[in-house]
Amino acid sequence: MSDQSFTPALGRLGSVGFYDRAIRLLTREKVWRAALLRQVAPEAGEIILDVGCGTGTFAIMLKRLCPGARIVALDPDPGVLKIASRKGTEAGVVIDWRQGFASDAEALGGTVDKVVSSLVFHQVPVTGTWSSTRCR
Repeated sequence: MSDQSFTPALGRLGSVGFYDRAIRLLTREKVWRAALLRQVAPEAGEIILDVGCGTGTFAIMLKRLCPGARIVALDPDPGVLKIASRKGTEAGVVIDWRQGFASDAEALGGTVDKVVSSLVFHQVPVTGTWSSTRCR
C-alpha cells in the first residue's frame, strides 16, 4: 500500500499528531461520540469492527464500555495506528489494531456482529459511475 493510496486523517492540512486536538476543537466530539456509542451499544461476546478507526478514540470508548467485546480497529494509515496503539496501551485496553481499508475487512476472517465508522466517508474518493436512477 503506497502512502498516497489514502487521505490522511487531517487531509493535506496538517500533521496526524494534531488530529485529536483538531477534532476536539472543531466538532462537538463529546456529544456525537456519546450518541454513537449509545447506538452501537456494545455487548459482551460481540465482535465490533471500527472501519477507519484513526487514532483509536472511539475503539477505546467501545472497549472501555464493554470489556467483554472484541474490538477490531482498521485503518490504512500506519501513523494513526501507531498513535491508536499507544493510546490503547495507556488506556489499559486490548484492541486488535489492523492496517487496511474497508475492502480488507473480509480478510479478517469470520464475521463481525457490528460495524461502525466515523469521520471517514468524507475522505473516501468517489470512483466508478453512479446510476441516475432512484431507489424505489
